[in-house]
Amino acid sequence: MRATTSRPRREIKTRFGVLIVRDQLEPAEHIDRLRLSAVPTWSASTGFELLWLLEHMGARPSLVLLDLRPVTDHRAERVADLASLAAAAKLPTILVGAHAAETKRFPDVVAALPADVTSDRIVDTVHAFA
Repeated sequence: MRATTSRPRREIKTRFGVLIVRDQLEPAEHIDRLRLSAVPTWSASTGFELLWLLEHMGARPSLVLLDLRPVTDHRAERVADLASLAAAAKLPTILVGAHAAETKRFPDVVAALPADVTSDRIVDTVHAFA
């Protein structure tokens, strides 16, 4: 009988990084932009993806970036889902394009950027808090 060996869990070691919690249909523009500025970046759009990244892959982001600008259909429902994912991550959160009432649904918001913010400003804000 052959002995089975378990693979060691792959640990991603980094000082800081960003977890982008996003709607499944949202383009990944921020991911590319942050990676080009040397920021380790992960993305999750479901609870399963979040759990896999944080517990099984050992990703250790230092904050969540959540862009609500693309969320239009069933906005209240989607904002509730995304707020739930952000809460599960248990990290400080940077929101983009959230209405004042929506911001209150998210735990530990360290920055709320307006909908007309530039990509450069988003990257600068991430660097300030990461």
